[in-house]
Amino acid sequence: MPCLFTRRCSGPRIGRSAHLGAGGAAPDKATLADELRTIARRGYARNRDALRLGVSSVAIPVFDAASRAVATCSVAYPTSRGGNEVEARLARLLMDHGRDISEAMGGTVPPDVQNAWTPSQEKAAS
Repeated sequence: MPCLFTRRCSGPRIGRSAHLGAGGAAPDKATLADELRTIARRGYARNRDALRLGVSSVAIPVFDAASRAVATCSVAYPTSRGGNEVEARLARLLMDHGRDISEAMGGTVPPDVQNAWTPSQEKAAS
């Protein structure tokens, strides 16, 4: 059974341009499902030079009162300014504030997503 994050984010709202495969072709459903599971496990989506050369980004979902992903909050940055370390730092900032962002818009973050956003050391301490 896929996690709640994947089920909430795998509906018709996913734009084709955000998930282009090789040569600009849309990926098949299995590839897209695999990517959504990876995003759910990681807690954020990432894009490295996929839509525009030299521009990378990280993003988290923003949830409504029914815990449905209805928006995203993202940070775009020049790819040349950093690799995995910059990505991880920006993603951590987004995940640290994801609950506040959703709540500011009247939303509720589902427990499985909140768990993905919780740093490992906090999980170990609880």
